[in-house]
Formats: sequence, structure tokens, C-alpha cells
Amino acid sequence: MTFAEFEKNSYKILQGNPKEYRSSEKVIRTFCANCGSPLCYINADYPDKVELPIGAFDDPEPLATQMHIWTSRKPSWVVI
Repeated sequence: MTFAEFEKNSYKILQGNPKEYRSSEKVIRTFCANCGSPLCYINADYPDKVELPIGAFDDPEPLATQMHIWTSRKPSWVVI
């Protein structure tokens, strides 16, 4: 999954209230209560950041890749 990282205070939810799921001790993930789409990844180690899956954007084209992480675990067919 590809995420775009933003300063937490630079985004705003315009409609609805996402549900939260604590996927680990330090991570909260939010999702749409109606359809289940993932919305946010929030890590306690980075309290001022929020990561949003680019699939949640109407137009992800302006969100150019700046880094790759976990590349040692990528499938062999992923080309970077």
C-alpha cells in the first residue's frame, strides 16, 4: 500500500467520523465506518504526522514518491 505523509494539523476530515482500530501498541488506523476503506495510519512515535493511503485521494498524481521503505520485504515482482 502506498501512503502520503502529512503534518497532522494540515489535514481535515470534511464529513463523517472515521472509526479507529489500534493495530499495535503504537499504531492507530482509521477507516470509513460505512465501507471499510482505510483512511489514516497514525504512529505514536511520530505524533505530528499522519499517513493517508493515496487510494483515498480523488487525484493522487501530485503525490510523487519521495522514498521507499521496507524494500527488503518487497515481492520480487515490484520494480523500484
